[in-house]
Amino acid sequence: MGRPFVGRRAETRLLRESLAAADNGESRLVMVTGEPGMGKTRLLEECALSAENAGFVVHWGRCWAGGDAPALWPWPKVIAELGQPENSADPLPRFGRFLGIVEAVRAACVERPRLLVLEDLHQADPDALMVARMLAVEAARSRLLLLASWRSTEARSAAGLAELAREGATLALKGLSVQDVGGYLTAVGLSAADAPRLRTATGGNPLFLKEMRRARPAAAAAHDPAGDHRPAAAAGVVDGVGADPGRGAGHRKYGRGDRRDRRGVGSGRPVRGRRSGACRACRASGRRPAAVRPRPRPGGAGEQPAGR
Repeated sequence: MGRPFVGRRAETRLLRESLAAADNGESRLVMVTGEPGMGKTRLLEECALSAENAGFVVHWGRCWAGGDAPALWPWPKVIAELGQPENSADPLPRFGRFLGIVEAVRAACVERPRLLVLEDLHQADPDALMVARMLAVEAARSRLLLLASWRSTEARSAAGLAELAREGATLALKGLSVQDVGGYLTAVGLSAADAPRLRTATGGNPLFLKEMRRARPAAAAAHDPAGDHRPAAAAGVVDGVGADPGRGAGHRKYGRGDRRDRRGVGSGRPVRGRRSGACRACRASGRRPAAVRPRPRPGGAGEQPAGR
C-alpha cells in the first residue's frame, strides 16, 4: 500500500495553479511552512509528481546546519544538476557568484520548465537565502517554480525567511480536519469512527497519526486481547501520540516549558496548566491518566503500568 495523501485541497490547488503559471513563463515562489510532522515534505512530493506529469524537470535540494556544508548549499548541488557546475578555480566575487547562479537557472528554464524544491530552508545560510530571493525577483519571466519548506518553530534565519516570503506565496500547514483524519484511517484500514477522538488526541498532526498506525497495525484485532476494551485506533494513540521516531513509539518528546507535564504523567498526580499530548490521548481513549505510567527504572521501586 502506498502512503496515503489526504486533505490539503486548498494548498494543492494553489500549487497546481503555480505550476501552470510557471509553464506559461510566469515564475512563482511558494513557501510551505508548519510545525514538525505537519506533512510539508509529503506536500512537496505531491507537487513534484504533478510537475513531472506536466513535463517539468524537478531538482531537489536540502539545507543542512553544520556538518561542514559548503557555502551557499544547496545551490552548488542544484547548479551541478543543471549541467553547469561552478568553476572553483576562478572564484567570482560574492555578488557575482550569486548572479551566476541566477543566470544558470534562468538559462536552464529556456529549454524546459523547472521545479526547484528546497527543503529545510530554516537551516540555510544567509547567502543561500539571498540567492533564492534574487532568483525570485530576477527570474520573473522564466518557466520556473521555486518551492521551499521551513519549520515554523525554528527561529534561525527568521529575518531572511521573512524577506524571501514577501516575494511569493506562503502556505502555513495546520492539523488535518476530522474529515481528513477519517479519510486517513480508512486508507490504512482502520475505522473512521475514531476520527473525532484521534483528531483531538493528535491535533491532526500527520506524523502522530503515522506513529499511531505503526504502534497498532491495521491488522490488529478490534479490541485488545489482554482485556483492555479500547478500539484499536484509540489504543494506538495512547501508545504512539507525540512519539519521537528516533526513540520508539512510546517516547513522548518534551521541550522547554513542559516540566509540569513530565511530573504529572506517570506520577499519579494531576497535571496542572497545559494539557499534554498524553492527557489528550487518555481523554480520547477513555483511559485514566494514572494508567499511563513510565516503566520502573532498573533497580528502582517504580510502579508497573495498570493491568500488568
